[in-house]
Amino acid sequence: MPRRLHSIGVFCWLLAVATSVPFAQETPARRVLVKAAVSADQDDQIRLIGELVRLRDPLVEQGLVAWRQNELFLLDPGDGISIPVLLDAQLDDSGKSRAIRLLDGAFVKDAAGVELRYTAADLTAADTTAKLRKAIKATMDLHALSDPIAKVRRDATTKLGQEQNREYLVYFTERLSEEADAEVKDALQEALALTRAVDPDQTVRVNAINELGEMRSVNGIGFLQELVAKGKADPSKYGAETVAAARTAVKQIESYLWWGNLLGTAFRGLSLAAVLLVAALGLAITFGLMGVINMAHGEIMMVGAYTAYVVQNIFKGWFGA
Repeated sequence: MPRRLHSIGVFCWLLAVATSVPFAQETPARRVLVKAAVSADQDDQIRLIGELVRLRDPLVEQGLVAWRQNELFLLDPGDGISIPVLLDAQLDDSGKSRAIRLLDGAFVKDAAGVELRYTAADLTAADTTAKLRKAIKATMDLHALSDPIAKVRRDATTKLGQEQNREYLVYFTERLSEEADAEVKDALQEALALTRAVDPDQTVRVNAINELGEMRSVNGIGFLQELVAKGKADPSKYGAETVAAARTAVKQIESYLWWGNLLGTAFRGLSLAAVLLVAALGLAITFGLMGVINMAHGEIMMVGAYTAYVVQNIFKGWFGA
């Protein structure tokens, strides 16, 4: 069922593309992907897929998704030249679908202009391997760095930064020079620092680790703690200066987290205490007007309400109640 829903989504999007662009419109990105799909050399395919990072095209992005999920097919019209196509989800009475050429987004037709229809069994799926899927995923993740939605860009940046792949540095740097959203900029700077923190050059490593500490990188604390632990077990692994910088950065981040937790706890406590006090005050006034109690008793009720809250937290924090 999920696969079927995905196919329906792909069809709807491709139909919009096919009706919104001129017939037989090719783009550099589509030509590169077609070349990669029909290539018999895996290294060449990986190289071509990598070139697509800077060649944005909605149809190409859908083609990459399909290829990774074994839904990109090769059509052989009989002349020995394979044509990469995608099948839409709209079936005819015989259970066949139209094929959409990846090169131009147009439906495949015969010489008379009649749309041809196929089943997946009629076509050959484009070869895919673990390495190819990994390369496709990397390209798709890097595409997300320039997504129109800021949250998508930020999440993609955070994810890629934690991979600490030095090949991504150039993309982070390029995106940082173009980015306008403050949160995404912060994420890009953090990703740059995290990635540079594994640089072979100790000076670069130390500077990056210092940046992580200064920016109070919550995403980087796990890596820094691990670095400190490994450096303690084997002082020669990273160098004393690197380990010392990491230790300082960990303290900075932990201090930031401690203060954040303290302020959060205080805010929650004051909020709940205010509710309890208002409730107690309301009861005190009500009962006072009824003549059941006087205001002195009301004050005791307010103190008792807050005392109950404090005692409850003591039992939760210290006795596991």
